[in-house]
Amino acid sequence: MAIQFDNLPNSRPQTEVETGRVILTVEEVTAGRTQDGQFDSLKVLFKTPSGRNIYETFVDNPAKPFLMYKLGRLLYGLDIKLPGATIGMGDLVKLIKKGNKVEAEITKNDRGYGQVSFDKGSEGFYPLNASAPVAPAKTEAVPTPTLDSNLSNILASDDETY
Repeated sequence: MAIQFDNLPNSRPQTEVETGRVILTVEEVTAGRTQDGQFDSLKVLFKTPSGRNIYETFVDNPAKPFLMYKLGRLLYGLDIKLPGATIGMGDLVKLIKKGNKVEAEITKNDRGYGQVSFDKGSEGFYPLNASAPVAPAKTEAVPTPTLDSNLSNILASDDETY
């Protein structure tokens, strides 16, 4: 497809994104390393009800409690319980499935894109059955995500399709 340079915008397009408590759908999950190669990371692409993308990165760095808290809130919001388990980010890719839903507090960042908020008393991610109200336009009937009954089979799986 050819680019028509006369039709390129002269100003930055405005990004419309829902803000407040929004139900997000997991679209894609990938495990990798941080840019400096020091820590495992998990990148999650979420879709808003209007189809907008929200990207969040989770980093396995125990020296940074907030990063671990953020990951814990995602797992709490998705109702993924791993009592006593020690697993890596690569294993979480097998547990966080495309189509899983989580409620999140969304704000617009300084570039105009949506992000999960942990500011001003927000906890970021919430389970779908959280007692705090969600605006009626943003509410949808969705089942709470559950894990398969045999966690060790999921983690041992060689299935690379998520």
